[in-house]
Amino acid sequence: MDSARQISDAAVLRGLRAPVFAVIDTGMGRLGFNVGMALDPLLEIAAMPGISLRGIYSHFPQANIRRDGFTACQISSLSNLAVRLRESDCAMEFVHIAASDGICNYPAALMHEFNLARVGIVMYGVGDFSVPNLEPVVSMTSVLAQVRRLPARSSIGYGRTRILDRDTLVGTVAAGYASGMPLELSDKGSVIIRGRRCPILGRISMDFTTVDLTELPDACTGDRVTLLGTDGGESIGVMDWVALTKTHAHDILCGISGRTPRNYIE
Repeated sequence: MDSARQISDAAVLRGLRAPVFAVIDTGMGRLGFNVGMALDPLLEIAAMPGISLRGIYSHFPQANIRRDGFTACQISSLSNLAVRLRESDCAMEFVHIAASDGICNYPAALMHEFNLARVGIVMYGVGDFSVPNLEPVVSMTSVLAQVRRLPARSSIGYGRTRILDRDTLVGTVAAGYASGMPLELSDKGSVIIRGRRCPILGRISMDFTTVDLTELPDACTGDRVTLLGTDGGESIGVMDWVALTKTHAHDILCGISGRTPRNYIE
C-alpha cells in the first residue's frame, strides 16, 4: 500500500494517471498481496487519485509439474479474484499468471479471465516441454586459440585433474567459465569442431578450455568451436549442459556472461 500511495502522489504531482499492475501472491511466497485478502486493498488502490489499476498477475512455483493440484488452485484463486473485482465494478483489463511452464502445461491459465501470458524461456526453444515444433535457437561459439601435441603423462589444467595416458593432440578453446561455460563440464563435457565431438580435458579455466583433438588431426588455430548448437550432424543443447551440471536451463542461460557478444539473427 505504501508503494501505491507513493505512485499516486507522484502521478498527481505531475498531472498524470499512472498505469498500475498489482502482484498477487497465490503461492509463490515472494511478492504481492495475499490472494485471500487482496480484494479490499485493490479496491482502495483503484480509487486512489492518479492511479489506473489495469491488471493483476501472479506466478507459479511449480507449473513444471503437470496435473499439479497446487498449481490448479492458484489458477482458480486468481480467476476468482478477477471475478470478484468485476462484480465490485473494478474489472481488470489484464489478468495473467502463466509463464513458459504454465503456457506449456496448463491450458486453463490461458482461458476465461486470463488474457496475457509471459513467454520466457520457450522463446529460446529451451526447456523440458512436450511442445510440437519447439526448436532451440541458441548457439554459443568460440575458436581454437592454439593446437599442439602434448606427450603422454602431461598434465592438463588447474589441479592437474587430467594426466594424458598417451600422446595427444590438444586444442585450447578461447572460452571458459567467465564466458558462461559451467565449471561442472570439466573433464566430462565436450565441444563440436568440424562436425566432430571433442571431449573437454581437465578443468575449465576462466578464459580457456582444453579439448582432445585426436579425431581431428587436421584441426588448426582459428577453427570455429561450437559450445552450444549444431555443427554437421552433432548437436549440444542447453538441456545437455543441464543434465551434466545437475542445474536448470535458466541457470545455464543466465550464466552466459555479459562480456560474451550476442548476435541476433532474423
